[in-house]
Amino acid sequence: MKISILAAGSGGMYCGSCMRDNALATALQRQGHQVMLVPLYTPLRTEEQADSNVGRVYYGGINVYLQHAMGLFRHTPRVFDWMLDRAWVLKAAGQLGVQTAPEKLSGLTLSILKGEHGPEAKEVRRLVEFLKSDVKPEIVSLPNLMFIGMAGFLRRELDVPVVCELTGEDIFLDAMRPADRERVRQVIRSSARDVNKFVATSAFYADRMADYLAVPREEIEVVYPGIPHHYLKEPATPVGSALRTDSSPSGMTVRGSEPAPPEMVRSADPTRDHSASNGRPPTVGYMARICPEKGLGQLIEAMELLVEAPGMADVRLEVGGYVGGRDAKWYKALQARAAGKLAGKVTWHGEVTREQKLHLLDSSDVFSAPAPYAESKGIYVLESLARGVPVVQPAHGSFPELISRTGGGVLVRPGNARELADALAGLLADVPRRRELGQAGRKAVEEAFTEDHMARNMVQVYQRVLNERSSMSTRTQSSGSVMPSAVAMTSGLQVTGLRKEYITPAEPLVVLKGVSFSLSPGDSMAIVGPSGSGKSTLLNILGTLDPPTSGSVQLDGTDPFALSAAALARFRSEKIGFVFQDHHLLPQLTAAENVLIAKLAEGNVGEADAVRAADLLQRVGLAGRSTHLPAELSGGERQRVAIARALMNRPSLLLCDEPTGNLDGHTAASVADLLFELAKESNAIMIAVTHSPQLAERFGRRMRMNDGELVGG
Repeated sequence: MKISILAAGSGGMYCGSCMRDNALATALQRQGHQVMLVPLYTPLRTEEQADSNVGRVYYGGINVYLQHAMGLFRHTPRVFDWMLDRAWVLKAAGQLGVQTAPEKLSGLTLSILKGEHGPEAKEVRRLVEFLKSDVKPEIVSLPNLMFIGMAGFLRRELDVPVVCELTGEDIFLDAMRPADRERVRQVIRSSARDVNKFVATSAFYADRMADYLAVPREEIEVVYPGIPHHYLKEPATPVGSALRTDSSPSGMTVRGSEPAPPEMVRSADPTRDHSASNGRPPTVGYMARICPEKGLGQLIEAMELLVEAPGMADVRLEVGGYVGGRDAKWYKALQARAAGKLAGKVTWHGEVTREQKLHLLDSSDVFSAPAPYAESKGIYVLESLARGVPVVQPAHGSFPELISRTGGGVLVRPGNARELADALAGLLADVPRRRELGQAGRKAVEEAFTEDHMARNMVQVYQRVLNERSSMSTRTQSSGSVMPSAVAMTSGLQVTGLRKEYITPAEPLVVLKGVSFSLSPGDSMAIVGPSGSGKSTLLNILGTLDPPTSGSVQLDGTDPFALSAAALARFRSEKIGFVFQDHHLLPQLTAAENVLIAKLAEGNVGEADAVRAADLLQRVGLAGRSTHLPAELSGGERQRVAIARALMNRPSLLLCDEPTGNLDGHTAASVADLLFELAKESNAIMIAVTHSPQLAERFGRRMRMNDGELVGG
C-alpha cells in the first residue's frame, strides 16, 4: 500500500502527535508498505526520524502566516518562499508560534481551514503537486482537524481517499473566544463531508468528536497510540494473580485483586524492584510537557499533602518535560512553591532525551500526570507502563480506557489533590500491589500497544476505506449516478402532512390538521400555543411514541413508522432524546445510572458508554454528584441529569416538553443555557413545546399551534 502521512510539526518541541505519526510511519514501512511522511508547518522533532520522512517542510508556517496577513506574499516567487521554508528558520518561528495563545490565532485558523480557496492557496497547491508527481499515494492521512480544509482538494486532485486523525484538537479550539470557536466549528463541520474516515486515539475522543463534527459515530475509527519496542523492559516471568478492573456506571474503576484465569495472567519483571530496599526513597515520576494543561501544578499540591502521610516524609518527585516560553513564568512560580514544603524533594530535569526519559521512569515507583482536561491520547501513560511503572491518573478522557485495558494503575476523581495524594501513598507503601500493577501494565503494552500494533490497526482502517471506495466506484459506474462521501449522508427532519384523528362515539376528533415543516441538523424550533391545541400530540408523533393517522415523518432518511416494533425501539433509542417538564429520573438509580438508563435497559453498558456518561455529567456541572440519588439533588440538578440522559446516545432529534416549566427563573435560565450549548455542540435538531415566551424567543424558529395547525415563522 502506498500511504502519504501528513504530519504537523510543533515548533521545535517534542510533540506526542508528531511522535505518534513518526512511529506509525516507521512501523508501516517495516511491515512492507510504501510510506511517505510529509512534515507540515514546521520540521518534526522526534526521538528518531523515520526513513520515510521527506525532510522538506510543506505548508511552511512562515509562508502560511505571511500569506494570511498580507496579500503581497500570496504572489512572491518560489525562491523567496523557499528561503522562508528553511528548517532552522521554521524551527525558530515555530517556537514563537506555540507561545501564542489560541484566542489570538482564530483568524489564521479560519484562513487555513479555507484550503485552496483561502489566502494560502499557493501552499496547498504546492503540496498537492508534490504528492501528485513524487509520491502518487493510494491514500492520504491528515494530521488533525486544522488541515481538514484541504481534504476536498486532495481527494479531487489526487483521486484518492482521505483519512483525518483526531488527536486532541479540542483543547486548542475550546480556548478560542466563543464566537470564533463557533465559526471555526461550522467550517470544520462543512469540510467533514470531504473526509472518508476519521481516526481517533481513544473511544472517549471518538465519542466527543462525533458530537463536535456532527458525523455518525461509526465514521470514526479508534486506533490507540503505540510506542516503540525499545521502551519495553526485558521479557518477564509469570505470576499467579492479576488485577481485576471493573467499570462502574460512573466511569470510575473499581480496584481489587483475585486469582487470575490463564488468559489474564500477567508477568513479573525480575529487573524491577520498586521498594524501599533498593536504597532510595519512594519516588513519584512526571514525564510530560510542563504546562498547566498536563496537571503538574495539581501534582505539586498532592505532593505537599503526601509528605505529611505516614512513612512518606522522604518521598521525592522527578519532573521532566519541555517548557514553552508561554509557560515559563508559571513554571518558575511552581518551582518557587515547591521550594517551600517540598524543599530538596523535587528534581527538575527539564527537557530530556529518550535515554534520560527512560532513566527518569526507571527511577520512579509510581507515575502521575494528572491532566485537568480530558486527555485524548495518554501516550505518557503507555511509556510509563512499558517500563513497569504503575500510574495514578484522573478518571476522565482516555485514562479510564487505558487503565481498564492494561490493568496498570488506579483512577482518582479529576481535580482532587487529596484523593491523588492518598492513591500515591497507597501504592508507594504497598510494594506487592505496585509491582503487580506495573507487571500487568508492561505485559499489556507489549501485547497491544506497540507501534506495530498501531500500524496493523491503521492498515485495517486504510484497507476498509479503500474497499469502500472501490465498492462505491462500482455502484457509481453501474448506476450512472454520483455517490455521496462516506460522511455526507441524508440528514435532518422532514414532516409532511401530519394528521392525527381519534375515534369518538360521535365523530372523529381531529387533533392535527396536515402539519408540515423541515429542519436541518443544528436547527432549533419552539412551539407555543394554548393547551389542547395539539402541541403534545405533535411531540409524541415526532418522538415515535404515537403513529400519525396520515402523513409522514422522515428522520435522517428513515421513516420510523415503517419499521418493525423492535427496530422502531432501537431507532428511538439511538436517534431521539427526550427532556420532560418533570425530569422522570428513576429514584432508585444514581445520577450516572440514570444517564446510562438506555444502555442499562439493553444490558449493554460498555466502557465507552461509562466514559461518555461521566463526561456528560462533567459537562452539565455534576461530576462530583454522579453517585447521588435524585432525592439528593436539587430540581435544577435533576433537570441537568435529564439533559445528560437525553444526549447520551448522541440523538439526531432532541424533543423538550416544557423543559424549564418546574424551575425558578434563575435556574430555568441556567438550564436553558446548558440545553442550547449541548444541543449545538452535538448538532442535534432541537424542538421544544413551551408556554414561556422568554424560552421560545431563544429558538431559531418560533411556531404557534392553533387548533391543530402549525403557523408562524
